Amino acid sequence: MITEAAKTLTDSLRLFTPCPPAADRECWEKLPEDLKARLIRNGEAYLHYEYPALTAVDFMEFTRSGNRSRYQDRLFARRTALDSLVLAECAEHRGRFLDDIINGLYLICEENAWQLPAHNSYIRDTPQFPLPDVTRPVIDLFAAETASVLAVAEYLLRSELKEVSPFLSVMIDHELETRIFTPYLSEHFWWMGDGKSHMNNWTVWCTQNVLLSAFTRPLPKETQTEILTKAAGSIDYFLAEYGEDGCCDEGAQYYRHAGLCLFGCLEILNGITDHAFSFAWEQEKIRNIASYILNVHVDTVYYVNFAD
Repeated sequence: MITEAAKTLTDSLRLFTPCPPAADRECWEKLPEDLKARLIRNGEAYLHYEYPALTAVDFMEFTRSGNRSRYQDRLFARRTALDSLVLAECAEHRGRFLDDIINGLYLICEENAWQLPAHNSYIRDTPQFPLPDVTRPVIDLFAAETASVLAVAEYLLRSELKEVSPFLSVMIDHELETRIFTPYLSEHFWWMGDGKSHMNNWTVWCTQNVLLSAFTRPLPKETQTEILTKAAGSIDYFLAEYGEDGCCDEGAQYYRHAGLCLFGCLEILNGITDHAFSFAWEQEKIRNIASYILNVHVDTVYYVNFAD
C-alpha cells in the first residue's frame, strides 16, 4: 500500500519541517508563558553540564556481566541534557545555552557507536559483540533516535550554530551520512523487514527517526528517493503483520513505539510529498490502530493487558 504510493510519486520531495526553527521568533514567542518558563528552567538545570563519560569498559560490561545500565544510562543522560538545552535556547534565544549545546553535539558525534551494547550485533538473536566495529555502524533503536536528536537540534538552531561556526552543521551531516544514511541504504537490518521474519515496534520506531533525520536537511535527490522507497517498504512489512482490529500485540505499553511511530512515519511522508499518503488515514486497519489505545483503556493509568 505505502510502497505502491511511493512508486507513483513524480514531484520532487520537500524538506520536512517538524516545527519552526528557533530563528522564527514570531512562532516561538507565541508559546504560553508558563511553557516557555518551564522549557528554560529545564535547560538551566544543564548549564555548565558535565556530560558523563562513556568508556570502552562500560560498553563491554553488557557482554561480561549482562549489565546494560552502566553504559546506556550515561548515553541517555547525554541526549536528555542536549534536548533540554536545545529547547531552552529555542524558548529564550539569547545564546545562553549554546556553549553547552555545542559540547553535547561534539561529544555525541565523537562517540564510537550510537547503538546500545545490548544491540551490538548484525544478525537478529545472535550474541552481541563486546565492542562496536566503527567501520560498520549498527542502526538500532537508539542509533536512529540519536540521529534524529542531532538532526532536529541542528535544524532548530541551524542559523545560530552557523554564526559560531559553519563546521558544526558539516560535522553533524557527516556523522548522519556515515552512521545512518549509508548503512541504511547498503545494509539489511532485521527490523527493515523482508516479508519472512517477524516485525515489531522496532520497524516503525527506527524508520520514523531515519526519515526525520534525512528530510530535515537537503540531501541528493537520488538519496532522498532511495530512503523514501526503503522506508515505505518497511512500513508495509509492519502493517502486514497487524490484524484488522489494530491491536498492538506488544501491549498498551508499546503503543507509542508502534502505532504512534507509524503515525509519525506517515506524518513525515505526507509532509515531504504534499500529502501523497493521506489515503492511509482512511484505511480501516490504520484507523483501528489509532483507536486501539482507547479501546484497552480502563481508567486513569489502567489498561487491559492485551498480548503484553
